[in-house]
Amino acid sequence: MRLLLLIGFCICFGHAKAQFSYEVKVVDASTGQAISNVSLQVDGVGRIFYSDWSGAVRFNHNAKNCRVHLRHLAYLPTTADAKFGAVNTVQLSASAFGLPIAEISESLPDTVFGSEEYHVADYGFSPTGMYLLTYEKEQRWKRENESDRTLYMGCRLIVLDSLGKEQHNIKVKDDALGFYDEYLDGVFLQFKNDIFHVHHTSHGLDLEQVDDQLFKEWIEPVIDSIGPYICFSNYTSSFPAFEYKVLDTRDTTVHRMRAIIDKEMMVQFRSEFKWMPTRAKLDAFKLERQTGVDKEIIAAYMTGFPESIYFESLYAPLFVHRDTVFIFDHSREKLYVHKETSVVDSLVLSYQISPSAGMKWQKQVLLDEEEGFFYALYSKGKDSYLARIDLRTGRATDRVKLHHPYPENIRIKGGMAYFIHRPFSSVQKRFLYKQRI
Repeated sequence: MRLLLLIGFCICFGHAKAQFSYEVKVVDASTGQAISNVSLQVDGVGRIFYSDWSGAVRFNHNAKNCRVHLRHLAYLPTTADAKFGAVNTVQLSASAFGLPIAEISESLPDTVFGSEEYHVADYGFSPTGMYLLTYEKEQRWKRENESDRTLYMGCRLIVLDSLGKEQHNIKVKDDALGFYDEYLDGVFLQFKNDIFHVHHTSHGLDLEQVDDQLFKEWIEPVIDSIGPYICFSNYTSSFPAFEYKVLDTRDTTVHRMRAIIDKEMMVQFRSEFKWMPTRAKLDAFKLERQTGVDKEIIAAYMTGFPESIYFESLYAPLFVHRDTVFIFDHSREKLYVHKETSVVDSLVLSYQISPSAGMKWQKQVLLDEEEGFFYALYSKGKDSYLARIDLRTGRATDRVKLHHPYPENIRIKGGMAYFIHRPFSSVQKRFLYKQRI
């Protein structure tokens, strides 16, 4: 009798606690693209689930059928019925308050600088105008390890005032690479083997050589400053993770602002160790003991994975505008907004999805520091487009086509897009243009 009661209790208990597995896939109704970071709540369940990078949400429930409620900042709230044992695909429609992409008619560009004698190689902005690097010709014969760099010959450094009038024009040595102006307000001119700090004084231009090791350790990691904090990172293009940190100049303490990681790429990166021959694994073990670096990370560099077609570098730029820090974490498809060192808001990004057929995002976000707008750069064949990023919805709006095909080195200032262009099969040199956007 006791045995029968025990069996009956187990059967009843088992039925009461039975769990059914569900999978919901969330996609954009217009494009069919998967949507990540969609919140999903099941009727009768307090916990909220979120879709992953593939748009999938997986959960268990004690009923064979259930109703789910989906929400996303850029889409309309949606309710759907789900069944266990099958993939339930749910389509979300764009939110009514998401601004539509408007094609704005292009304006004709103006020439900022052009010469019959030399090309424009690079340019940058200064508080009183802009500076240019010009050249006569490119160096054609290079070593194999220099094939990805363009070296310029017959170079000159030119400074223009706010009206575009030439103030200074000096000759610099050959093998120039271009400017580095990411360090606070400093401007550096990079050469094949040297780096110089450019000082613009009332008496002219002064170039001060900078030690290469000092540049790599103390200048290149620095991005910008906000109040007493200096923002910097340990980013390297060959590794799928890095951190943004801030240095408090008042007491020299360092705080981590945000960790950036491409989890999917990191799995591939570390898996290289599994497929190495035994001898190579032993070498990785030895290097781990000598350096303290994880053997799986060492193995990826030993096999050359960061140089393979399967590796993709992280793109998660940080911008400082006035008193706010913006981090565009494309690995999580989110924008994080910081006030000094604290997160105050976050937003799901969706402008990475191609806004029209054949158009591709170029993995570049640009900031107009004067007007405070962010832009995404797209390409379609020979044409390039700039679309303003709506910081309320994370979507691209007001798309503008740049007039000239294949523009290079695009920057934005004061509502104007600056770029370098040379007409195809033309004797014209490379000119610097600007176009109203």
